[in-house]
Amino acid sequence: LPPGIAHQLAERMLHPSLSPRELQVLQGIAKGQSNKEIAHELGISLKTTAMFVASLLGKLDVKSRTEAVAVALKRGIITPG
Repeated sequence: LPPGIAHQLAERMLHPSLSPRELQVLQGIAKGQSNKEIAHELGISLKTTAMFVASLLGKLDVKSRTEAVAVALKRGIITPG
């Protein structure tokens, strides 16, 4: 691969493009909120919240909510506190 394309691919792997709503859901997960609590706080349905959780798990290439938070913190997608 040309160096420019390799760099772009590496950036996307380290910093996947999460939507603003996915970031809000991820922040809720990081606060220890359940899907129901996140849905209530964001004014969206429980089913929609579950869809956002599944989407961000896929984008972060993780299998659990805990792993998603750990990876997001490590990559600087979210910050502690």
